[in-house]
Amino acid sequence: MTLGAMRPATISIALRVVLDFVNWADRQGLHQVLCDEKATAEAVHRYFREKREQVSLGNLNRNSVGHDQRNLLSMLREFFGNDDFCTDARVLRRQLDTSVPTAVPDAEAQAALLAWADALFICISTLVLDFKPYPVRVTTARGEGLCLVPHRHHRREDDNLHGHLLGWNLETGELRTREEIATHMAGAGAKDPRARAWMISSFAAKHLRAANEDAQSAIRRSHASMATFASPRCFWPKQASALRNCWA
Repeated sequence: MTLGAMRPATISIALRVVLDFVNWADRQGLHQVLCDEKATAEAVHRYFREKREQVSLGNLNRNSVGHDQRNLLSMLREFFGNDDFCTDARVLRRQLDTSVPTAVPDAEAQAALLAWADALFICISTLVLDFKPYPVRVTTARGEGLCLVPHRHHRREDDNLHGHLLGWNLETGELRTREEIATHMAGAGAKDPRARAWMISSFAAKHLRAANEDAQSAIRRSHASMATFASPRCFWPKQASALRNCWA
């Protein structure tokens, strides 16, 4: 692949398709895949046949499988330097009727989204550019609000189950006491709630100190990147540019 010809995200997706194929081949004992072109071609036909069966059973999305198949063939043709590699492979064709366009949000939903984007952009811009301390209260023009706390992990659906954010009261933006955390962990069935509470409390305090002592902390960088992609950047291009370049 020519340097700069593909975006990193595109390369990642293409390589994932190849890795899925190679891992499948290893599970089938087809260890000559990628080492021998003929063996690889035979494996591709078998792999595509299994994918078609899964699509017919309704276990996989037809358009997604077809897209992955085309990506895989493109990568393998480049790998072997043979544009005629597996030209007889049965690639699933795209079906437009299986694609459902995303519904346009109604005016109320759009207003709520813009209000949040506006509030987050302004709040994070001030937080980062003026080196304001955490935690920060974000309030929209509609009166809705949240507390932005220093946290180094990406938020996941199961974060609270693992205690990643239990060190904070997300409604008030205040650190929770170890007793509060231990009570919650005990209710969640933790084996050693006091030890977990000590660890969670320590990490929360550590992240708070790190974010408030260092203007270039990873936490502030993460929040700055969120702000630069908020929709109001169209209205405040200078601030968005400053957020992108504040550590240049």
